[in-house]
Amino acid sequence: MVGTGTIAFGRSTKEIIKPSSPTPPHLKRLQLSLLDQLIVDVYVPLVFFYTQNEGDLGERSQILKSSLSEVLTQFYPLAGRIKENAWVECNDDGVDYTECQVIDCSIPEILHQPNLKLLAKLLPSDSTFFSGAATNEGPLVSVQVSFFNRGGLAIGIWLSHKVLDGASLTAFIKSWAAIGRRDPGHLFSPDFNKASSLFPPLQFPPEIAKLPYQNRNVIKRTFVFHSSKIAELKAKAASERVSQPSRVEAVTALIWKCAVTASRSNTGSFKPSALYQPVNLRRRIISENSMGNLFGRLVAQIGDGEIQLPFLVDQLRTKLREATKLFEEKIQGNEASSIIFGFHKEVRELHLKGDDIDVYSFTSWCKFPLYEADFGWGKPCWVSIPPGAVKNCVVLLDTEEGEGIEAWVTLREEDMALFEHDQELLKFASVSCSPLA
Repeated sequence: MVGTGTIAFGRSTKEIIKPSSPTPPHLKRLQLSLLDQLIVDVYVPLVFFYTQNEGDLGERSQILKSSLSEVLTQFYPLAGRIKENAWVECNDDGVDYTECQVIDCSIPEILHQPNLKLLAKLLPSDSTFFSGAATNEGPLVSVQVSFFNRGGLAIGIWLSHKVLDGASLTAFIKSWAAIGRRDPGHLFSPDFNKASSLFPPLQFPPEIAKLPYQNRNVIKRTFVFHSSKIAELKAKAASERVSQPSRVEAVTALIWKCAVTASRSNTGSFKPSALYQPVNLRRRIISENSMGNLFGRLVAQIGDGEIQLPFLVDQLRTKLREATKLFEEKIQGNEASSIIFGFHKEVRELHLKGDDIDVYSFTSWCKFPLYEADFGWGKPCWVSIPPGAVKNCVVLLDTEEGEGIEAWVTLREEDMALFEHDQELLKFASVSCSPLA
């Protein structure tokens, strides 16, 4: 049953959750930053699984709804609506909230044999990965809480990338959970205005913000790198230039190498490849409590024959240093917008080259405390990011214990058929999820 992606729901209720206190008049309009404007209009999916059974369903339901209402007062733009890809009308319209009962399977069954089709059913059904939130003025957050008749619950969330990146998304969930367990010491004080002051919005043709993603004929799988294997991988990826690769650098380099190898085997040509990855500006330039999309990009490229792990790690480290130095030198001046536009233009032009180059998008959420989302009945046993299949896209998350990495990889069907059997990859990783067809 679980392996086929089927799931049966019982009773279901849907409502709108609004902020517990109205947004003050002087905060009713939030200007999007240039980075927000340039973000592809998608929802970010997350599902949190909890197996603990303390408390009855009614009590848990009330905790989730009341704490969500309270956290929306702090994160007030999330209860608003985007207008013209330029600002958020913070009108307290609220977020969608659904509760339902799962009657025919248990959380242990799901965890034993994770299935992406099934995981997608634990997300709000009226949302999609490609959201259109910037144009259709829909809710920026949708929540579905699934109570399992055999114990435990899953919290599925869609969040608009137009107003949240990985760091600010995590801050929202962390604060929501802290309110739920009545832990004021872990509340977050978000600043939604810093981003637009550093990166003022601009007017440009709508197509500039769109990247020509391909989401057909692709397969998504999850690969788990345990901490002991990562230590071995880091040693293999080390060189004189980078003697101590980070775990993210080592895993990124291996996945990139194996994906390029699969693509070249299928096409029979040694076409170049490019990889781009966000660079969190908060850690380097801006305060940690700044909300919105606050990241630059590093872009690394390889040509023929440049496929060894130490070389790829060196490329990633070099491009990170170059991007960081550029932002540190220019971010406080009038050149900030041109730098952001320059990186976006570079990525867009790479995508527009089509089949002439393989382009890979990597995002690391490692060290984001997603597993700290304790609402009062314990921490999640698993955090997953099920749908949103886009070609050559990789998302890295910490495993539950915090030292391993779970990689959600989406490739063309023919490339995945070779990638998932790559012996070098399988020396360090194990396959976790079934494919999303």
